[in-house]
Amino acid sequence: MMSTPGGQYATDVTDAQWQRIEPLLLAPRWQPNGPGRPPRDRRLIVNGLLYLTKTGCPWALLPACFGPWKTVYDYFRRWSRHGVWAQVLERLTQQELSDEMDGQDFSTIFQNFWTKFAVKGKALTWEGKARKAKKPNSRSLGSERLNAKLAMRHSGLLSADGRLTASGHELLRVGKIYAPDSNAFMELLAYRILMDSRHLNLIFWIEEQNRSIEVSNKNKSNQYFAALDKVLVESGVIAIRKHHAAKMHFIRDEPKLWNKLGLLVRDGSRKYFHKGHGLLFDWRKIVSVTSSR
Repeated sequence: MMSTPGGQYATDVTDAQWQRIEPLLLAPRWQPNGPGRPPRDRRLIVNGLLYLTKTGCPWALLPACFGPWKTVYDYFRRWSRHGVWAQVLERLTQQELSDEMDGQDFSTIFQNFWTKFAVKGKALTWEGKARKAKKPNSRSLGSERLNAKLAMRHSGLLSADGRLTASGHELLRVGKIYAPDSNAFMELLAYRILMDSRHLNLIFWIEEQNRSIEVSNKNKSNQYFAALDKVLVESGVIAIRKHHAAKMHFIRDEPKLWNKLGLLVRDGSRKYFHKGHGLLFDWRKIVSVTSSR
């Protein structure tokens, strides 16, 4: 029977978690009756490190039940030097996410999480502004669920049967470890958007159109996006938009997403539409993101 060393804190690894991470942990080379001290219980060390990670307490204030803090620190330093501790955190996070989503498809996840934000008025726009709270039976929730599902499918994050792909799990892990607004999460999301969703092709196309759109159509954003729509209609890509359409222009949400991901050059007022120019892309950022993997 497995022991559960440590102070029995909520941060201690479970038996199932320990089975997953134990093979990752490097054990010091030591033989009975050999030189040096016998190695500490690695599970005890991990519990101490998880306590530190979750509580943020100083090393010297680590509870004595985990052993001398300097010993715990020595293991942490050794494992970090070999990349072991990062693998442990990723393995634990992956299991936590899998447990949360076990047996659930996209529709269930969307209903349980996203809808709660929308109904309670906690959902935000790409610009970070609060969205108006929706009624529980709002008709728009169905279209939003479909739009989110299609966006995740196009980004390679969701399979045809509504399950997260390997790329989807990777993005969730990064968001879970570093937070959704972290550079690590934003750059990984930007890569998926640019490469898997092929937004990079759309950006190249807009750059090409910027050279041919008349300056008079670049004074206001509505004129600019209407000019892009006109090219798409004349090329047979889209149909003529109806006056009562939900979206005023075909290319409407993409620039908001690109702005959030830092792919657009902003002016002094943090607006991304430049009078007389249209959209200006931060190619240094785009090149950095697309060449990062």
